[in-house]
Amino acid sequence: MEGETAKQESAVMPAVENANVAPKVDQEAQVPVAEKPGPPKEPDDFRSVMLLAGAWAMAFSTMTSGVATLSLAAATTGPAKELETMPLALLLYMQGVANAGLPFEVSRLGRKGAYLLGAVLGVVGCCVVVLGCFLKSFALICVGAGIAGYSLAHAQNYRFGAVLLMPSNPPRAISLVLFGGCVGALLGPGALAQARNMLPADFAGIYVLCAALNVVQVLLLLCVKIPGGPKPGAASDAPAPAPPRSLGEIMRQPRCIIAIAMLGASYVIMMLIMAPTPGMMRKVYGHEYSATTMTMMGHMFLMFAPSPLTGMAISRAGPVAVMVGGCIAGVATVVVLWAGTTVVHFVAGLAFLGIMWNLLFVAGTAMVNATYTKNEGPKVQAVTDGVVFISSGTMSLMSMPIVSAVGWPSTQIVGLALILVTLLVLFILFVCEAR
Repeated sequence: MEGETAKQESAVMPAVENANVAPKVDQEAQVPVAEKPGPPKEPDDFRSVMLLAGAWAMAFSTMTSGVATLSLAAATTGPAKELETMPLALLLYMQGVANAGLPFEVSRLGRKGAYLLGAVLGVVGCCVVVLGCFLKSFALICVGAGIAGYSLAHAQNYRFGAVLLMPSNPPRAISLVLFGGCVGALLGPGALAQARNMLPADFAGIYVLCAALNVVQVLLLLCVKIPGGPKPGAASDAPAPAPPRSLGEIMRQPRCIIAIAMLGASYVIMMLIMAPTPGMMRKVYGHEYSATTMTMMGHMFLMFAPSPLTGMAISRAGPVAVMVGGCIAGVATVVVLWAGTTVVHFVAGLAFLGIMWNLLFVAGTAMVNATYTKNEGPKVQAVTDGVVFISSGTMSLMSMPIVSAVGWPSTQIVGLALILVTLLVLFILFVCEAR
């Protein structure tokens, strides 16, 4: 009896001791670590990221062709000089307007379906511009540019779609897609712009080729596999996602505000200088059409060529440091363009402008991407790109009147003032985070 009692006590003692030991607890969630399920790891889809980069290259070819030639095509229809940049402004404005409806399209059609709709609208817009060129109709060229802009809003969202495909490294995903713009920079103001006399109507041949590129864009998008939600009825060990925050709560984050400001600055400063450049080179300073297209091609190529290096720099130094580098490139832009009006000055100045845009835009995209969750993404992306492209379109529309009022050299002083304001905003962010 004594032996059995001793065995029972010895069996009970470890249990009592173990019961007195508290299980290991995660202090944030207050649940045992062993019971806390981790989120499923989604593998990177490099193939689909590169397909999105190819689709962006096709879309950006249309955009660069429009930037390089829309103002010149509009000038052939005889509007007032101040209205020549209106088609380009509509191309940008409609990108902002389209972003308001993009979350609805994504909820109804899925992200891939929304992208395909945008590419099809690109075909329609280019065809309307072709008709406007044949009929010498300023109104039709404006309508076609607006439809093309609505299409391009969907293409601008590819960089956010790429983050879903490469969740392990969002800056790299963004930079890879934007790097596809190098192809668009060479095709648009380079190869496509040379087709201005391919058809009897000036510039019509350019937009026939742009329509064909939009068809290629559709074919590439059909091959992209964008991840969606879990399949109905499928079991999942993943925890339920947290309810999305309100848009106001997200937008009140200092980094979100600064990121959107930097994205807006990248376009506003660029459009102030870039939008009137083709007209200034051709009509005011008498440079050849080939020199104008070469200048625009170099600028747009450098808008995207640094993207892989920019992504690496963001990963190592952070987005704020990269943005400061963009402002330095902006200062170089206005100094060179203020110093002279030869072809060399225009080529070098617009090259620095392209680098400035790349550093501000890629870093701003990476910063804003870090301020929201996956479920909050569509509405934040819509507001971000909406603000960016409406402000961009406004500056495009204002750029020629500003140049007409103060002259080309003094326009560079206006650009410098905007760059200094951008630097001041970054300094305020640095001071706030240092506290």
